[in-house]
Amino acid sequence: MASMNRSTDINPILILNTLFPGFSFLTSTIYEHLKIDATAYVPTLLLVALLILASQYSGEHLWNQLETHFMSTADIRVDDELYNMLMAWVVTQNFSQASRCFVANIDINSRAWYPGSTFHDDEDSTDGEDGENDTEAYEKNKPLRYTPSFGTHFFWYKSRLILFKRKQSRHQGYTVSAREEISLSSFGRDPAILKTLLDESRRKYLENDENKTLIYRGIINARSAEPCWRRCMSRLSRPLSTIVVDEAMKEALVDDLRDYLHPRTRRCLSFAIAGHFKLRIYVVSLNTLAMNEQNLSTLFAELPRRCVVLLEDIDSAELTHTRQIQSPSKSDQDEELKKLKQFKLLPPMVSRISLSALLNVIDGVASQEGRILIMTTNHAERLDDALTRPGRVDMKIKFELASSSMIESLFRNIFSTAEGGGQVEEMNMGFEEQACNEGQDEKYEEKIIELSHEFAALVPADTFSPAEVQGFLLEHKRFPERAVAHAVEWVTKRTLKMRKE
Repeated sequence: MASMNRSTDINPILILNTLFPGFSFLTSTIYEHLKIDATAYVPTLLLVALLILASQYSGEHLWNQLETHFMSTADIRVDDELYNMLMAWVVTQNFSQASRCFVANIDINSRAWYPGSTFHDDEDSTDGEDGENDTEAYEKNKPLRYTPSFGTHFFWYKSRLILFKRKQSRHQGYTVSAREEISLSSFGRDPAILKTLLDESRRKYLENDENKTLIYRGIINARSAEPCWRRCMSRLSRPLSTIVVDEAMKEALVDDLRDYLHPRTRRCLSFAIAGHFKLRIYVVSLNTLAMNEQNLSTLFAELPRRCVVLLEDIDSAELTHTRQIQSPSKSDQDEELKKLKQFKLLPPMVSRISLSALLNVIDGVASQEGRILIMTTNHAERLDDALTRPGRVDMKIKFELASSSMIESLFRNIFSTAEGGGQVEEMNMGFEEQACNEGQDEKYEEKIIELSHEFAALVPADTFSPAEVQGFLLEHKRFPERAVAHAVEWVTKRTLKMRKE
């Protein structure tokens, strides 16, 4: 009987040594130096450990029950524009600035659905006067933004305690910014306070864009592989006075659009039109590998009712005269595939956009009234007649070479202090000391008008493009009289170069 008792005796020290290697060495060291028998406290330590584990489990269970039955929660998707709105609001809050664990970055916008992009949303992007100097100064003075790190953060909003949770997503296949989830929670079953907070963040975000034109680009969502519109840029709205085209044509265009929006062009004109009518611009590129008929239809279906849709360089999308070109034979297609495979140029298996699909998207059954469609091309003669017929294309604007009136307008736009122009800081012949008061501004404007006439008389009409004239003027953007003085020299050089070409 005694032998049976000895065989069933279990030495707890051996168990602890098995679970925690080195336990005996630790206890012996403590006893040797402190004369404390640590083994006597083993039962107490085990009991405390069990209590801690039990409290953690029960606490987590109770908290989950509290969240489920007595709290309201709003989850914000990282691939939705509301994410950018909320994070922009969080950056301005005291709890975000006071957080000991934070994420420091320059751009707080989500890149979840646009992987590998270097195209950031330049919130204060403008067509600056100083060109490269402005860009360099902006890059140097980009502010750092601080947002709370992963975890739960508490703050007060309208006398209510709000929980801001930021955690990493378990999906590791996404980009870095996509692997996170954020949510807002409040105590109580009424979520009204959360909706008020989200409405405020959205309102302040939109107030920042009050005088700006927003540009969206159609892309493929990295998480769902579905097409969507992503905001890529916002710029100060450009007045129509800065667009140098025939004034009669410009007035006709604005009147036509105003009538159309009541119940052509290049990008700068599209931008000015959007700013004039306070519309957003949605840019679609038809010649990307990911763009097919289904994706194009989905993008157009998600467009707002009133907007500007810009199809850039539509002649490069291989949709020109598609009905007039004979379909290649099967042998020709096989030969082309062999060449593509040989040089590793075979693109992913995507459907090519046909002309009929594009026409159905533009003005088919699912098309919406109130949208302004602008198509740009360098070769209008290559476009299919079905694409440019009256009713589908209401107005065509050809950008001609600069006339005398255009040259004068360009000069005034660049050097004038009026709408669309930047004030010249330095001028020759005594103008550099003029102060910016109303009387002197009037004299300055009169001088600029006089110089614009002189400049237009020196530059031959219908010879140079507006871009060429503008490029020359920007070289002397702070010195209008110097631009007039060097006009003849520039005209001579450009003429010789054009003859050689």
